[in-house]
Order: sequence, then C-alpha cells, then structure tokens
Amino acid sequence: MRDILFLLKVRLPSGTIVKIQHNYWGNNVYLQAPKADRGKTKGMCGNFNGDPNDDYLGGDKILHNDPDSFGQSWR
Repeated sequence: MRDILFLLKVRLPSGTIVKIQHNYWGNNVYLQAPKADRGKTKGMCGNFNGDPNDDYLGGDKILHNDPDSFGQSWR
C-alpha cells in the first residue's frame, strides 16, 4: 500500500463507486456498479451479466480475443 500516492473514492447517486488510485508509476481507475445495474450496462467495463465469456464483446459487436483489439473497438 505504500506505493499508492493518492486514493480517491466517490459514490455516485446511482450507487456506482468510482475509485481512482494514483501510484508512482501511473493511475488505476476502478468502477463498481450496484447490483441494480446487473445486465443493464455496456461498454469497456463489460455488460455486468455474470458471464465472463462475453466480457470482450466490443463496441463493434464482435467478441474479441485480446484486450488491445477490444479497446480499439470502442474508439
């Protein structure tokens, strides 16, 4: 935990939690959706349907095999 220089945690009115962690080497951003959003989300964080097999379904509606092509599909 000593590598973390700054930590910010925000709870949005929807119940979503956004955590930003600033480290000496860069940043991490974590999102945690409330249970009420199960199956109602889409985007780079997944669709929150409980099925890890479709977590790389891209913005182009294609199931990608790697994080790079998945990320590019959302541009």
